[in-house]
Amino acid sequence: MNKKPATSSKPWSGRFTQKTDKLVEEFLNIFRELDVEENLVKQWHQLINLRFDEYNKDYKVAVAQSKKMKEFNEREDHLRIAWARIETITIDSLTHIRRGEVEEDDPLWRFLRKWFIAMDSNIAQIEELGQSNRN
Repeated sequence: MNKKPATSSKPWSGRFTQKTDKLVEEFLNIFRELDVEENLVKQWHQLINLRFDEYNKDYKVAVAQSKKMKEFNEREDHLRIAWARIETITIDSLTHIRRGEVEEDDPLWRFLRKWFIAMDSNIAQIEELGQSNRN
């Protein structure tokens, strides 16, 4: 994957993509260590890639939609990108959990959004700490 700044149409930076690739590989290694057949491990890998592809597609839609929103001005690109990232994760998670049967007033929608906002904030703080430790 290409390394792009956080304001690109991708929801993560090159560093995060590298870490995600390593995380996926380590997840799959757990199956291998448990002697899961390699064809099943490959199926898991395909499923993970499918989910990433779906997420990227939905994220691009959210970014495009956010450009039309009056709530974000041109100088708030970072907020628009964060909104698109969080909204995509929220919608995709809720759709998965509810098996496609999503209702607008579902209380899980609000819970997931709050949880992902908190998680996004924590990840940003960890990234900042990591960057400051490199300098």
